[in-house]
Amino acid sequence: MESLPMQETFRQWLTHEIRQLSVTTLSKAALTCNVCGEIEGNYVIEYKGAKLSCPPEQAYAYLQFIAQQAS
Repeated sequence: MESLPMQETFRQWLTHEIRQLSVTTLSKAALTCNVCGEIEGNYVIEYKGAKLSCPPEQAYAYLQFIAQQAS
């Protein structure tokens, strides 16, 4: 079982990574509501006409997917 400090460190890392990916994916026309994720718990990502509301782990994976798409 992970200690609370490690869980908090992971949460902070994940939030930081999502922020960075949000900037990276702007060039691919993906918009991310970071405030939604940090305040309400679910990130809202708009990409290619679709809107997805998802928890941080899924938001991270989806933004990674977008970032890795061919230009």
